[in-house]
Amino acid sequence: MRLLVLVIYSENNPLYKEHLDGWRLYSKKNSDVDVFFMILKSDIKETVLQDDMLYIPGEESYQNLPYKFISALEYFDYKTYDYILRTNISSFWVFPNLLKVLETMPRENLFSGTTDGSFVSGAGMLFTPDVCDILVKYKKRLFAYRPLSELDDVRISYYLNLHHEIQCTALYPPMYHLWYPNTGFEDDIPSTSFHFRLKQNDEHRDKESQLMRNLVQRFYT
Repeated sequence: MRLLVLVIYSENNPLYKEHLDGWRLYSKKNSDVDVFFMILKSDIKETVLQDDMLYIPGEESYQNLPYKFISALEYFDYKTYDYILRTNISSFWVFPNLLKVLETMPRENLFSGTTDGSFVSGAGMLFTPDVCDILVKYKKRLFAYRPLSELDDVRISYYLNLHHEIQCTALYPPMYHLWYPNTGFEDDIPSTSFHFRLKQNDEHRDKESQLMRNLVQRFYT
């Protein structure tokens, strides 16, 4: 099984550089998982891959997140993967646990993640290649689509559901939001968890990088 992981990243916040360093402590530990970080750059004219950083022409904004993701899909040969995961830099993933869950998941027509039934959280959106085909083919319609919100996870979810009858399905166990002063070493965190959301309230955002390092120590050492 092969998993392509595309991570939303921006150079506009110094905190994200610390998150990037945390990701790189574990992102290449599994040969079945390929991780790349997506960045929009206004001073380039074509998409360029440098090691694990994919630089895409454009301005960083919430409105451009679908463009950022689909541009990455168009760059990589995503059809050679069994699943594509789009996530963000303030998430942490236990890929061995995720791969075990994926062994039980459908290989077609899958759009999954943490969901309330109406949309999948943009912190972790899982697709099979055939669903990515739809996003790439109809990208112009998606870019212009504004159902209820500017938020990209709502836009993608509603577009797939209402225009292509692809329902979002829940991925279990769901995303675990780790809040400071918790450390990541708590006994009540399920050992089968695979997705942790680390984004804190503004007064504790400086704690996120340490939480990520704690989780790396817990799950990868």
